[in-house]
Amino acid sequence: MVTARNHYNVMIHWSPPNPHFVKLNTDGAFKDKQIAGCGGVIRGNQGEWLGGFAKCVASLRYAYRFGFKKI
Repeated sequence: MVTARNHYNVMIHWSPPNPHFVKLNTDGAFKDKQIAGCGGVIRGNQGEWLGGFAKCVASLRYAYRFGFKKI
């Protein structure tokens, strides 16, 4: 369950992938123009943990690398 900003509850349901497949769920967030983060989880069709990652990103530098100048 997740609580949204306006404080109502939302039920979250994860559905497994088909047999012989994996599922990759990702998300990202930012606090201000300076810091952002992202992460992901890989699970098998039984819901088992297969791997994951999390990364903090200097968001302005990242945008500059992609050529964005008007931020």
